[in-house]
Amino acid sequence: MYTAENEIKTFNNNPIFNKERVMKILIVDDSEIIYKRIEKLITPCIDRNQDIITVISDFDNLLMDVYHMSPDVIILNTYSLRGTLIETVRAIKTIRSQLKIISLTEFFDKTFENLLKKAGSDFFIDIASGVDQIPGIITDFKNKFN
Repeated sequence: MYTAENEIKTFNNNPIFNKERVMKILIVDDSEIIYKRIEKLITPCIDRNQDIITVISDFDNLLMDVYHMSPDVIILNTYSLRGTLIETVRAIKTIRSQLKIISLTEFFDKTFENLLKKAGSDFFIDIASGVDQIPGIITDFKNKFN
């Protein structure tokens, strides 16, 4: 089946037009202080005219939102999801296996990190000391993405 999405991808991958693909970043966090800081950190790494940053702070329909938005990167505050975290990460990767998940945590523990990575998280970052790594991760992914 031919869809408009396929047409856009074909057009953007055509070297004659030399266009970069739109990168969609989803921040999942219920703390305005944290998601605004993350947004501020990653804004210089993206093309403001083309790339999209979306924030979700209400998780009632998170999986449907991920499905419909089809993000390339999700930055997920693990504290926000509390008891449903592992199942949510696993479900997100089932819905969109190619996307990258950056898990931010206040509880930096090797066992917890292994559980999240096994569920599908690509990066595990301590929110207190490692949040400054996010721009580098986004830049690296963007360079590989286009």
